[in-house]
Amino acid sequence: MKRRIAVFLDADIKKETFSFDELVIRTKEVFDKNGMPAVITLILEWMDGDLCDSLTGVQTKESLASINVKPCCKTPYFVRSSREPRRIDSTIGKIKFHWMRLKCKKTARNRSFH
Repeated sequence: MKRRIAVFLDADIKKETFSFDELVIRTKEVFDKNGMPAVITLILEWMDGDLCDSLTGVQTKESLASINVKPCCKTPYFVRSSREPRRIDSTIGKIKFHWMRLKCKKTARNRSFH
C-alpha cells in the first residue's frame, strides 16, 4: 500500500504540470487513510530514494565530499544493493521504513549513507 502511494505521489510530482495543491491533497489522502506515521514513512523513503538516485553511478571525490562521505576507492561506482528495515518509536506511533544500501562495484563494500 505504502509503495503504491509513494509511486503515485512521485509520478504526480515529476509531471511538468505538477502543482503544490496536488502534493497537499495526496499527502492529506495518505494521512487520512494511514495516519501521520505513514506520512513520515513516505517522506523518509522519498528522501532516501532521492539520495540514492544522486549517488548511483560513478562518483568523484568532490561529489562525495560535498555530502561528507569518504570514498572507498579512487573512483567509486555505486549500485543499489539491498534495503535495510528501520523503525523509530515516536510520540505519534511506530514509524517503519527502509533505507537503501549501496554497493561499490569496484570494492564490493556495502554502505548506507544516512
